[in-house]
Amino acid sequence: SRAFQVLNGHTAAVTGLEVVPANALLLSCGRDGRLLQWDYATGQLLGKQQLHGQELLCLAVWHESRQVYVGSSTAQLLSFAMVDKLQAEEAELQQETGQADSAVC
Repeated sequence: SRAFQVLNGHTAAVTGLEVVPANALLLSCGRDGRLLQWDYATGQLLGKQQLHGQELLCLAVWHESRQVYVGSSTAQLLSFAMVDKLQAEEAELQQETGQADSAVC
C-alpha cells in the first residue's frame, strides 16, 4: 500500500515519534541528531534542532509545559520548547516577502 503522506527531513533512521493532537504537531527524532517538528495536517516543517555528533534515540512530550525531551546516544537527556505554529508561520511568511532577518525554528 502507498503512504498517505511522506515527510522528508531525516537523513538516518527515525527513532521516535510523538503526535500532539491539540496543536496538530508531529515530532520526530532520529539517528541523524535531528529533532523535527511538523504540522501533520499540511506536512510543513515548522522547527528543526540539529545536534552534531549525537544520535537521538527516543522522545517524550510534556504537553502542559510544551516541552520536548529527547534521549541521546551520549547518555544525555535534552529539553527543547515545542514550536509555536503561529509564530513559525509568521516567520515563514516574512521570509517569503523578504521582511525577516532570520527564520524562527
